[in-house]
Order: sequence, then C-alpha cells, then structure tokens
Amino acid sequence: LIRARLATADQLARRANAMARTRITSAVILLSIIVTLIVWALARSIRRCLGAMRDVAAAMADGDLSVRTEVTSPDEVGELAQAIDRMGSSLGEMIARLRADADRDAFSTQLGEALEMVDTEEAVYGTVTRAMQLVVADRPMELLLADSSRAQLERAAEHPLAGAPGCGVESPFDCVAGRRGSRVAFADSEALNACPQLRGRPGGPMGALCVPVNFMGRALGVLHVTGAKGKPPNAEQIAQLTALGVHAGTRIGTLRAFERSQLQASTDSLTGLTNRRAAEEVLNNLMAVDAAFAVVMA
Repeated sequence: LIRARLATADQLARRANAMARTRITSAVILLSIIVTLIVWALARSIRRCLGAMRDVAAAMADGDLSVRTEVTSPDEVGELAQAIDRMGSSLGEMIARLRADADRDAFSTQLGEALEMVDTEEAVYGTVTRAMQLVVADRPMELLLADSSRAQLERAAEHPLAGAPGCGVESPFDCVAGRRGSRVAFADSEALNACPQLRGRPGGPMGALCVPVNFMGRALGVLHVTGAKGKPPNAEQIAQLTALGVHAGTRIGTLRAFERSQLQASTDSLTGLTNRRAAEEVLNNLMAVDAAFAVVMA
C-alpha cells in the first residue's frame, strides 16, 4: 500500500513538475513576446520622433524657421525636440533682428547717397520730405531748422500727407532734444516729465518723438514727430528717424559751411564787397561772352 501510494505521489509530482515547466515556458515565451512588442513600440516611437525632428531640422536648414517638432514626451527625446524648437525660435529672432538691421542700414545708405547728390538746402528739404513718407506714412512730422543767427527755429520741411504737428519751440536750445543732443520720446504729453511744448495742442493728449539735427556738435534744429497717446513709433521707425536726423544735419551743416567758406573766400570781410579774386573771375566770365558791363570801385 505504501509502495502504491508512493508511486502515485511520484506520478503526481512528475505531472506537476511537467505542468510547472509548461507554465514557466509559456510565461517566458509570453513575457518575451510582450517585451519584444514593447521594445518594438518604443523603437517605432523613437524612430517616428527622430524622423519628425529630422524633417524639422531639414526644413530649418532650408530656411523655414517656423516649423516645430510638436513632440511633447517627457523623456530625453522630448527634451531634444524642445531644444530643437528653442533653437528654431532663437534663429528666427536672430534672423529677424539681422533683417531689421539690414533694412535700417539699407535705408541709411540710400538716404546718405540721396543727400550726397543734392547741392542746395532746398533740395535737401525735398529729399527729407520724401524720406518722411517712407519712414512713417500717417504721423505728422516736421523738420525745424535754425536760421543764420541760430536763434530762431523755422519749419523747413513737413510730412507730405500727414502735415506738420506745429511745434512751438523757438530756438534749438529751447528744445530738450537739442540741449541733450539725443532723441527724446514722450508717450503722453500730459505726463509730468513731458515737453511743455506738447501740452495744450488742439488734438489733445499725444505722444511725440524729437530727434536732434546736429552738425559737428552744434544744434541746427530738430525732427519732430507726433502720434496717438501711448503709441510711439516702433524701434525700426525710431532708428530710421534717427538716421534721417543725422544725415540731414550732416548734409545741411556741410552745405552751410561750404557756402560760408565760399562767401569768405570771395568777399572782403570788412565791407562785404567782392574781393579782387572774385571780381577778376566775374570780369573774365563777362569778357569771355563779350557782354557789356560796368565796374564800380570803392
């Protein structure tokens, strides 16, 4: 009986052992399949993410900096995608700044070349008027310049469409921008630190930008721009208006200095009469065309 029961127990143990082996083998196979599927899914996801980042990087390399990866996973791949997006944003901002700088430089270069080709102050005023319309199309603007005594400011040019804001400043030294030698912006004409010349105008509260017009450290006038309250010109317009003030001051100052040197070279400093050299030149020109003339000597 004991031998029979031992044989039965041994048989049951072998069956349990075989069943356990079968279950373990099945579990190992199932686990292997699950691990394989997980690895395959992760690999596919990583490949898809890497492919998206590759396409975004290729688009950025071709010049399209507006594309983004749209990968939001919190792992290292997601961090790499976010880094690529940040790089694209940084490159876009840098290129935008470079383009804005290039546009400002191009405007400044064109303005300088245009002013170099004019030989009178009236022609300078015409070029400045055209430049005003190119920089700002809808803001009142005027160029105020001092007369020969440098004591009185007069309007030399105004915006061809928006007109002149009508600044009441009388001399370069009465203007805060002229005294400081740098541009001054006012967001609200009613602010405590706003220019007194802006208050009480018919249009009500306003914003303004004043750019000094200088030549070799001397104040010649001011470029005055006004607009709506709290809406000053943008950075690009401010840079272009500053360039306009600098180039206009340089050209006007150069023409005035040249005119003054010509006057000094051709007239007597005491009497203001034509000196001998200038008189001989005039006489030679008259004699060359065989014109009748008279000479009065003092």
